[in-house]
Amino acid sequence: MCLYYSLVLSRLLYGSEVYSYTSNQLRPAEVIQNGAMRIITGCTRDTSISALRYMLHLPTVAQQHQLNQTLGVFKTLERPNHPLHDIARRFTDRAPRKRLTRSSWVRSACETLRGIRGRHSLRHSDSWVPIPEDLLCDWRFHVDHLGAECRDWPAGEANAKVEHLLDQLGANRPDSVVVATDGSVTQDPPRSGWGAVLRVEGRSVQTYAGGTRLALSSLRAEIEAVTRAFELTDNLSPAPRSLFVLTDSQSLLRRLETGLCPPEWLQRARKITWMYCPGHSGVAINEHADRLAGKASEVSDRISLGSKDIAMIIKNQHTIQVAEQECEREVGR
Repeated sequence: MCLYYSLVLSRLLYGSEVYSYTSNQLRPAEVIQNGAMRIITGCTRDTSISALRYMLHLPTVAQQHQLNQTLGVFKTLERPNHPLHDIARRFTDRAPRKRLTRSSWVRSACETLRGIRGRHSLRHSDSWVPIPEDLLCDWRFHVDHLGAECRDWPAGEANAKVEHLLDQLGANRPDSVVVATDGSVTQDPPRSGWGAVLRVEGRSVQTYAGGTRLALSSLRAEIEAVTRAFELTDNLSPAPRSLFVLTDSQSLLRRLETGLCPPEWLQRARKITWMYCPGHSGVAINEHADRLAGKASEVSDRISLGSKDIAMIIKNQHTIQVAEQECEREVGR
């Protein structure tokens, strides 16, 4: 598969972001991919193409072309200085007139974006930005104090260690808030949920549960949980001087340690201590956030979609289409 992606598919899709096509024009590329799938799997010509796509999780060339085209146009939305930024933004806000045929590839990609967006908004800036040095100095990270092995500890031991560390760091002071966040994602049906618990002086003061009927990445769900928690802390009175954020997402913490964060977090000019808390290890506040995230997948929040969100949604749609085709083929036997 690696050789196919690097040596064959890369050539089939070269420049696909900026050209339009018909089904007849793409047919030779589909024939090449079908032959490659038979070589990779060792299957004969009487094997169903839908079965091969299902086994390899490989969309059609047309679907991959659609993905590249849509992401290509979305990148222009994230860059205000791009020559096509204004056109793409106008076309995603509302459908263009049919007589505008010159930028048909832009129009086609914007039509896909409008279908995905629904009631949500599209992000018109980068999803990750550098953290200013003065803000980064107020952020501390405790990532390696607990590992996955704590899931095998006796009941209550992991919770006691986390609470002891929080007490040592001063998280139970009246001017501090402990925040636990978690995200939950299912692919079929597509659902994403996020939950947050706010605690002051050892007692929960606020909780949040939200979600959407889109299959996002687990990292994206965790980011949304933290964002919603930050919004809750803005409404606390008196305003907390420091936050202690517990998350079970190592990928989020590693990204923050590199000096990058979502742009909306830059408004939080306060001290934040980020702590890793392994999921399902018996830490009470983390388990509470996990339950909120799992129940929240039926809720429909409005969110801002970035390029990776769009790619995840389109790929999930293609996967479901391939699975449905294979099910129809099995039923028809």
